[in-house]
Amino acid sequence: RDVVFVDQGVFPHNGLCERSGRSLETIVERLGELKARHPELTVAYQLRQYPERLRWLETLVREMVAQRGGGRVDILPNEDGGASYRSLAGSRLLMTFESTMGFEALRAGRKALFVNFSGDASETLCPDPRFQLEDETADYARFEAKVLALLDAPLDGPPPVALERHPFIDGRTQERIAALLCGRQMA
Repeated sequence: RDVVFVDQGVFPHNGLCERSGRSLETIVERLGELKARHPELTVAYQLRQYPERLRWLETLVREMVAQRGGGRVDILPNEDGGASYRSLAGSRLLMTFESTMGFEALRAGRKALFVNFSGDASETLCPDPRFQLEDETADYARFEAKVLALLDAPLDGPPPVALERHPFIDGRTQERIAALLCGRQMA
């Protein structure tokens, strides 16, 4: 896939304030617009794994993505713990609002884009401007330019920002990715 956005829930069930929670919906709108303007791109939304007791929340997320993405954003299921990492490994660009999965992608030598349309600077995670878009106006042209530039940009390995951040995640990112992709559980 070209662009995969990592599920971070839906407002008001994702623990974010309304402005930040609603900015996730705007990101999905921009993804739908990107797909409409660039039909050659594959654009997807990777669900997190929802346990049976939270299937109602998965349904809300699916409905939001279908509506806000204009039906143009593929929704990828997550029936096991490794689906997100397989999407990371198989995407040209992993996109997130503020998930550490963005740093895990960068640490694995994959491209990632953190998108903050909330207008709240405290929601900006990545200090490297190559991998961060902060725009409270959610301007489509800026979004499109950033995504297309990253898709075309070479990345020869983990950038310094990922190497610096890695120990603060848990220091076991690579092990966890390998274990999940191979179907093993980590202790």
